[in-house]
Amino acid sequence: MNHNSLNQILKWADKNKIDDLKFIDYNCECNDKNYRGLPRDREVLLKIKNLNLSEYNLNDIPEEIGDLQNLVCLNLDFNNFTLLPYNLCNLENLETLSISENKLTKIEEDFSFLPNLYRINIVGNNLKKIPNKLVHFIVNTMN
Repeated sequence: MNHNSLNQILKWADKNKIDDLKFIDYNCECNDKNYRGLPRDREVLLKIKNLNLSEYNLNDIPEEIGDLQNLVCLNLDFNNFTLLPYNLCNLENLETLSISENKLTKIEEDFSFLPNLYRINIVGNNLKKIPNKLVHFIVNTMN
């Protein structure tokens, strides 16, 4: 990931008032470490494995997030996404994607091609259909 990509992510985080990493007191879908936010330290950002961006009222994320190749778990719960950003399909090490309680109406089949993905949480969305190739990844059903 180049310097400009990191700057784009950090500018986006500041614009959306995303906190620096901080400890939170609830069980996170991604890990048992219970951290939320986006690290401002570039070295930490490059190495981050669990990214919890829940409850920030987001409706987009920068395409450069797809360049964070160490990400294993991404939590986007309780935001305002209507579609999942396609750039997330670049996260080859992603194992868990939690996107519950958003406004998703569609989820792309391309997420099934992520080689390590085995869990998607989609509870509380407005999905009309789940692509057949994704059904075995889903841990919670449509509402």
